[in-house]
Order: sequence, then C-alpha cells, then structure tokens
Amino acid sequence: VPVLGWALGHFVESASLATKHQHFDLWLRQIGFASFPWVALIPAGLAYMSAGAREVAGEDERARGARLIFRVMVLWAFIALGVLMVTSAYDRYFFVGYVPLAVGVGVMLGDATFWRFAARHRPMLVQLLGFVAVALILTLGKDLERYPHRFVELYAAIPAKLELPEGFGWGESYKPMKYAMALVLIVSCFGALSWGVLMLQGAGRVASGWKSTPGLRRRLGRFFVAREPGVTPMEARATERVALHESQAWWARALELVEGARWRGVVVTGVFVVFGALSLWSYLPRATEHFSQRQLFETYMELAQEDEQLWRYQAPERKGSLYLKDVPTITTPAQFLEKLSQPGRFFAVIPRDRLARVNYESRQRLQKNVAVLNARSNLVLLSNQLREGEEDENFVAQAILDGSAGMPEGMQHMVRYKNERGEQVHPVFDGQIELLGYSLDRKGEQRGKGAPRYGWGDEIELTLYFKAIKRVTTNQKLFVHIDTPGNRLHGDHYPMGGDFPTNYWLPGDIIKDVHTITVGDYAKQGLYNIGMGFYVGSKRMDAQPSAAHRNNRVVLGELIVGRL
Repeated sequence: VPVLGWALGHFVESASLATKHQHFDLWLRQIGFASFPWVALIPAGLAYMSAGAREVAGEDERARGARLIFRVMVLWAFIALGVLMVTSAYDRYFFVGYVPLAVGVGVMLGDATFWRFAARHRPMLVQLLGFVAVALILTLGKDLERYPHRFVELYAAIPAKLELPEGFGWGESYKPMKYAMALVLIVSCFGALSWGVLMLQGAGRVASGWKSTPGLRRRLGRFFVAREPGVTPMEARATERVALHESQAWWARALELVEGARWRGVVVTGVFVVFGALSLWSYLPRATEHFSQRQLFETYMELAQEDEQLWRYQAPERKGSLYLKDVPTITTPAQFLEKLSQPGRFFAVIPRDRLARVNYESRQRLQKNVAVLNARSNLVLLSNQLREGEEDENFVAQAILDGSAGMPEGMQHMVRYKNERGEQVHPVFDGQIELLGYSLDRKGEQRGKGAPRYGWGDEIELTLYFKAIKRVTTNQKLFVHIDTPGNRLHGDHYPMGGDFPTNYWLPGDIIKDVHTITVGDYAKQGLYNIGMGFYVGSKRMDAQPSAAHRNNRVVLGELIVGRL
C-alpha cells in the first residue's frame, strides 16, 4: 500500500502520464463507485480466481482447465488496469476489466463446494472476506450518500463540472438497502445468527441446570414445568426435552437456509440485485435527469407549435450533443432581450447557472421575469410567455417575494436592534442588504426558553429574509454559525444554493433563502445561538447597527439540541 500510494502520488499524478487528463487514481476510485455494491466482493473474487479449484475439487483435468481459465481472467483484469493507466494520459476510456471481475464474483458466489470447504478448513478466510466487503459497503455507501454525483461520474465521462442540486439524495430506500447489504454479509460470513442462537441455547442450559437443583426443583417445579393434571414431573420434563430438540431442528433448518453454503450466494446476490434494480429504476434516473437533455427537449416538443423555433443562449457547443447540435445560437444579450420582448412565442435553452443573470436582465429591461418551463436538469428551458395550464418553474422568481404588504408572509421572527438614536431597526450589511427576519421549520416549546428542539440526525431548515437596498457588485456567500460553548454547527452557503447570487438582486427585492443544516452526531446537548453574515474570501460585510452583531455576525435567535 505505501508503494502504491507513492507511485500514484509522485509518478502517475505529476510525472506526465496523466497531468492534463484523468488521473489513474481517480479512475481507480471511480471503478469502485461505478460498480457499487459488487465492488465489495471483487477482492474475494480475484482471490478465488487466482487460487483456482485445486484444494477444493482436486487435481483432475476439469479442475486444471477451470484454474487456467480463471488465471487468464485475472491476468486480463490486471492488464486492463495498466492499459487504463496509460490511456488516461490521452483520452477517457471505460475500464475494460469489468467482465472478468464480475465473472469471478459470480463463479465464487455460485460455488457451494468452495464455501463449504472454506467454512470448514479456512474460516478466517471467510471472515476476512466479510470484513473487507462490509467495510467497502459502509465506506463507499456513505460517500455516495454525501456525494451522490460520484455514482454517475464514470458513466457521464467525468465532465469537468458535474454537480447535483443542493440537498439531492437517493430517497428513503437508500440507507435501509445499504445496511441490509452489510447485514447479509455479516450473517453469511460471520455466522451472526448461529452465534445468537448458540448464546440463547447456552442461556437456556444454564437456566435448566439451575432449575434442576435438588430440593429447589422439587419446591418450584410447578412454576417451571407446565403440565396437564395427572402428568408426573418426569413425563413433563421428557415432553419439554422433545420440544427443545424439535425447536433446535427448526432453528438448524432456518440457519442453513440463511447461512448455509448452498444458499449463501443466492441470498447475497438477491440483495445486491435488488439494490441494482433500485439503481436502475430509481436512483440513476433521478440523478441523470440533471445531466441528460432529453426530458428538456421532450417538454419543448410537447409545448411548441410548428412555427415556434428553439434557440440556444450561452449554452456551450459540444460535438457529441445529440439534442443541441442543430439548435441555432443567440450570440448577444441584445438579441436575446429582443426575442424575449417579441409578441410571438419564444423558446430558449440556457445553462441552469445563467438563469439568475438572464432573469436579472429581463427584469431590468422588460420589468418581468422569464417563464421557465423545465428546470429539472443542468439546462433550463425558458420562454417569454406562459400559456394556460403551464407551470412556471423559475426558481429565481420564486425566491423573490412581494413586499407591498409589509413584512413577508410566513416569516416567524423579525430581527431588530437599537441604533445609536435608540430606534429599533433591521440590521444592514454594508448599506446594501437588509436582514428582515428568519423562520425555522419547528416552533418553540413552552419549556426550554421557548426555543425549538432538534435531535441528532435532524435537519434544521432555516429560512432567511432579506431586502436589497442597493446593487451588490459581488457574489456574497452566507455564513451561518449555530453555536454553543465548545461546539458549532456550520451552515455556510451561497443564496439559494448558488442559484441566485447577490449581484443579481435588484434594489427593492425581498429575497427568501432556504437552507438545511444537519445536526451531526458530534453536536453536544445545549442551547445554541444562531448567527449569520456575508463574506467573500476573508472579508466580511460590515453589519450595522453595532448592537446587532458580534464580529459582523448578526445574532438571530436560539434553538435547542437534545435535552437541557
């Protein structure tokens, strides 16, 4: 491992093999993510193929042929790694060693003779297999939970920028499946159920020995042995032993079904295939819809009439794009605004991260938001008008609230501090952004100082309300610190997850920013203060009045973690 780490760090990454393209160590990582969860069993499959069937099936001609085939496949897998390392310097290629690795895992799981032999003569080998597999499942599974885009990076040719929306997840089924796979491996490789049954039987034997103590058994026998009237204690004990024997036989059959060599491969494969089915029909479609342009163009084809053409604006030209290759391009902002103002229906495709700017220019020149018909990928489909029954998916416009009626609707807590003249005013950052107030997704309790309460693993949904006073020339980042002595929950983020930068806020706008902060297991119990501010790099925006802030961090309110 140290030699491999040195080679990857000092040669493959920096000595010209992969300086301008994908690094070999990145490909190795992606092989693991792309073949999850089967990657957990690949080390065992490689060992199985390299060892062959000599010890299990003997040295007959069939075993020698199988061993030769297996070793050719092992050689293929390792040659594929070398080819991948070299070709990564010139282009991006898929790993051609998937097939032998998959075949090795399949043959290993289907070889009941091997499992019986290993369980009897090499129990430590089976336990080592289980330990490595469970460690890979839990490690890669946690990474895919935190960084879900890694699951599709290799399949998406690892583009320079591959991001999913903030808060994207695999859904409620992902975490139970991850632990189900780990549990199946623990049961099949470590005999967890057998161990549990043996412990229960041992406890039963101890209790039986205690109950059979001379004298005590005679005095308390009627409490421990249930018998029909007229049945002697000896007859009752014989019946009890027969029932225990039959129970043991039933447990043995159940354990053989779950842990036995004959069914081990079936059970493991079944659980892994269920995860694969969920990936195919649920997880991957949810992720790839943010990268694929197909559903966006299907929306256009459904809504557009014959004479309504689709245009492209600020979208990069890619030779391999199936949908964008024949779409004409708008080259200047003036041309784009002219088409937005025309009376006829106009459709355009723009990158998702350009919507805030386009919407800003439209509001500044035409005094209206653009209509967004599909915002479910890294490109958005927009138009200059909505027809009856069409839903506007303009997430930027949805963050701009109507302030004509005073304070924003839904805001729970107003934030005000006294200024130098003793007046209650809202905090203002650099004279440009005014903080109006905030809301939490939970209401305060009657006890505990009236603050809302959260537990470990809960998500705090914090909504901040701002008013733009002057034009902000930079894209400011929000820092949110939820503090108690000796502990902090971090919530730094760009407004709207980066979808609505502050330099595209128009003076007079009231902006709603929603952000979620997870209460980690490390958080200690106590009363926490919620503070926030704006910054770029190491420079924070100055907050006024002075009573409102501590080191340019405005204190909003309080919440409770755990129990006080």
